[in-house]
Amino acid sequence: MGEKIRDMGSLKIGDTRFAIELNHGYTTRNKYSIHIQNEKMRLALNDEEFLKLCGLILRANSELDYLKSQGNKKAGDNNE
Repeated sequence: MGEKIRDMGSLKIGDTRFAIELNHGYTTRNKYSIHIQNEKMRLALNDEEFLKLCGLILRANSELDYLKSQGNKKAGDNNE
């Protein structure tokens, strides 16, 4: 396992809180390993995977905001 460098923060999904840790990477190719974990599970990502996940979350949030801004419009409704 990579040695822990520092705590990066926490994340809450529903009622469950996760700690986010920055660790040294497991290989020379990956400088860092990021752990998203709680007492029941741990997701270990290398730095590239973590950045991709962050990008996907930001995009999903943006798309959700867009859908919410459309209000009660129905799919296929072209009454503009």
